Amino acid sequence: MLACGSSPSAGTPPGGSSPAASQSASGSGKAAEFHIVVSGGPAPGTFDVTTATPCQYSVSQKIWNTGYAGDITAATGLAVISFSIDASKNPALITVGVMSNGTNGYQYTVSTIVPEGAPGSSGTVTIQGDANSGATFTFQSKTGDGHEVDGTVKCNQTTKL
Repeated sequence: MLACGSSPSAGTPPGGSSPAASQSASGSGKAAEFHIVVSGGPAPGTFDVTTATPCQYSVSQKIWNTGYAGDITAATGLAVISFSIDASKNPALITVGVMSNGTNGYQYTVSTIVPEGAPGSSGTVTIQGDANSGATFTFQSKTGDGHEVDGTVKCNQTTKL
């Protein structure tokens, strides 16, 4: 298990890409699957969604990125998921963003990227598999104000950058 610590400020993880990209595929035919459980705050719930967009993996930086953008009016109650893992660090760095939909939408943010991370947030992540055969990320995290955001992200298809 790779652990993630607290971070002092808010922001987005570093990214990058190379001109050449390759893609691997495995699993159920869905490029990425999300099972997210949010506890506490104004929009708790369990969200199970899939996307046809492959996960991305930067080979040189060892950074995984994926996400889900749903219909903000959909019955899922979920508008957006953003997920990033910096596997080059030990412990790995995790960034998770979940935004509920509707007129009372609420955003939960966890980031252990230092110094840009979300203040007071923390988390742990277990990584199984790789960019060639598919990867599964199981994480437990907490926002700076104490709300739990836990779940599993399964990358069945990955574009290597």
